[in-house]
Amino acid sequence: MSARKQQLLKRHRKHKRIALLVALVALLLIGALVNWWLIPLLVVLGWIAHEAWFADHLFYRPQDDYRYAFPEDAKRYLVRIEGGRLVLPDGFDAADTLFLEVNLKASWLGRWRDPQVWIGEDRQDFERGVAGRRYLNLSGQQELLAQGRLNIRGRFCRLSSDASLYAMRNPDYAERRILIIAPHADDAELAAFGLYSRARDVAIVTLTQGEIEANNYQRLGLDLPAAARLKGRLRSWDSLAI
Repeated sequence: MSARKQQLLKRHRKHKRIALLVALVALLLIGALVNWWLIPLLVVLGWIAHEAWFADHLFYRPQDDYRYAFPEDAKRYLVRIEGGRLVLPDGFDAADTLFLEVNLKASWLGRWRDPQVWIGEDRQDFERGVAGRRYLNLSGQQELLAQGRLNIRGRFCRLSSDASLYAMRNPDYAERRILIIAPHADDAELAAFGLYSRARDVAIVTLTQGEIEANNYQRLGLDLPAAARLKGRLRSWDSLAI
C-alpha cells in the first residue's frame, strides 16, 4: 500500500510540473505576441482558478475504485436503486452498520464542483471527476430503509442502479468484561459512561486522581501535598458516587 501511495504521489508531482511548464510557456508566448501586461493578470486569474477548482491535492486518480475489506461475517445483499429509492431484497435482516457499494460517475459539472450523494437528509461528498466504485454509509438509516422510503439521489454525479449492501452487527461490549483506562476519572465518565453504566463486570483505571492544580484547597489551611491528596480523594469519590 505504501509503495503504491509513493508511486501515485510521484505521478501527481510529475503532472503538476508538466502543467506548470505548459502554463509558463503559454504566459511567455502571450506576453511576446499579445501584450506583456496580460501576464500578471493571467497569473492572478490562474491562481484563483487553482485555489477554487484544483487545490484539493488528490495524488490518486478519481477514476480508481475504492476497495473496502469487510469482515467475513458481513452479509452482502444485491439491491437496486429505482426511482431514487433503495429497494431491498426479501430476507433482509436488521443490522447496526450498513455500507452501500455503488458506482458513481461525475457529470461535467462534477468535474468543477464536488459531486454529492443525498441519502434522505444526509449528504456525502466525493472527489471531483469521480468515476468508479464508492461506498455510502447508510448506518442510522435503518428505519427508513426497512420501510422502503430511503431516498438516494446524486448531485453533479450519477449512481448505478445495481448496488451491493453490506450489513454488519456490532457486538454488545456491555455484556463482556470491560477495562477502561483514562487519564482522570471524569475522562472515563465523559468517554464511556454510556457503556460502563450498562456493564455488569467493569473496572476503571485512572493514571492520576486529578490531584494537580490543588491551590484552591490550600484555603482550608492545608499545605500543597495535603491539598492535592484531598482533591484526589474528592474526585475519586465523585466518580464512584456518580
